[in-house]
Amino acid sequence: MRYRQPLMFPVSLDRQLTRPLWQQLAEQVCSAVDAGVLAAGTRMPSTRTLAALLGVSRGVPMEAYELLFQSGYAASRPGSGTYVTVPARLPGDAGARCDAVGARSGASGAPCAVLGARHGGGRAGGDGGVDLLPGQVGGASLPMAAWRAAWRWASFRPPPTGAPPPLGLPELRQAVAGFVRRTHGVSLAGREVVATTGTAAGLRAVLAVLGLSGGDVAVEEPIAPPLWRAAEGGGSRPVAVPVHGEGARVERVPDRCRALVLCPDSGVPSGAVLSAERRRVAASRPGTWIVEVACDGLLPPAAQRLPRLLSLAAPETSVLVGGFGEALSPALGIGFVVVPRWLTGALGRHLAERSGQPPHVSQLAMARLLHDGTVDRAMHRRGRDHQDGGHLVRSALGRVGYRVAGAHGVALLPLPGRHAELVAARLRARGVRVGTLAPYHFSPAPIPPALVVGHGHLTGAALEQAVARLVAALPGALSTD
Repeated sequence: MRYRQPLMFPVSLDRQLTRPLWQQLAEQVCSAVDAGVLAAGTRMPSTRTLAALLGVSRGVPMEAYELLFQSGYAASRPGSGTYVTVPARLPGDAGARCDAVGARSGASGAPCAVLGARHGGGRAGGDGGVDLLPGQVGGASLPMAAWRAAWRWASFRPPPTGAPPPLGLPELRQAVAGFVRRTHGVSLAGREVVATTGTAAGLRAVLAVLGLSGGDVAVEEPIAPPLWRAAEGGGSRPVAVPVHGEGARVERVPDRCRALVLCPDSGVPSGAVLSAERRRVAASRPGTWIVEVACDGLLPPAAQRLPRLLSLAAPETSVLVGGFGEALSPALGIGFVVVPRWLTGALGRHLAERSGQPPHVSQLAMARLLHDGTVDRAMHRRGRDHQDGGHLVRSALGRVGYRVAGAHGVALLPLPGRHAELVAARLRARGVRVGTLAPYHFSPAPIPPALVVGHGHLTGAALEQAVARLVAALPGALSTD
């Protein structure tokens, strides 16, 4: 039987302070966790119960919980409630604690700094750390009510008595087909949708069925590490296609490459959009498979007015791979491929032999979320958040320069020859974790000196605090002494 979880530690909210009530509440929970008063796994009161106990509107605990989700201090368990989690620490900083006295008394000192990141970092030099590593997705914006309803509906459907369909459940494949038509505006005539466990898994499966890997495959560079690794094989890496200005330089692809993997609508992490002319050049390559990686989110305005690569390429030799990691959560492990109809038999056998399908209930739940518009709404909401977050970071960095690509951006270092790994290490020593371009490159070509900053997992006050820490630490990290 469900019951109202009581408040397990004292909370004092002061309306006279300049900090909003929701921030005061979040700081006090943070302090209680760091002090050991709240242990990991402790169930928190619901927002309705907490609002009644504290005499505030329900929006106060809702905002506080959102910040705690993003900071790694709380997690939501569908159908159960909100539970305390202990955020990861930067190496060597396991003993870091928030200033609980300052947070509770409303002292003028800085609030708990670890609330500036999804995973609260430890301290470096006495300051709180923040995590701005790329590749993170904010779990707080997952539409939990819709997910619970879809999962509940799916769990009441009887599972199949025989082997699962090798291409995925018809309900999911139909829903994905509608999603692809809505978001990409392409015809699926002569093509079929196949369910996979993610974008990289789908790419790996398609290339395996085609018997292509390593030097047979050209992949744009830079690109997300799981994608270029999916094209490895036989001890060799794929051929790198450099990205400059108007996207991948497809005219440089060697004739020996029989597959070309492109992110035409928003390259990761460059954010480059493939021009109309280069799309036509890529689509017209004779004897070459065109593998398009779908933009995992809203198409940027620059891509919306361009012809779709999948429409330009021949249906019998073109593939679309994608997933829902950014729109919902990568932990769901659901993706798709759109392949020529004649290839589905071999692909289905390949997936069946390797158990390459998502669980039955997950497929049904995702189909429901696609049909009722939840995924579309989540994509638009996160698209707005990413746009706002990118604008905030770009404005704050100023002279450094910041190219936004969805949930992250690339900060070009202003000092010629400055080694990005050194700058990132100096920032880490100051409690700020960011990435570099190194993981996105797989060829011997020189890597541009730049930092990769993940901002998509943070929103509102959490992002503002994290960016403030980055701006404060950057001058020292860029110094030449």
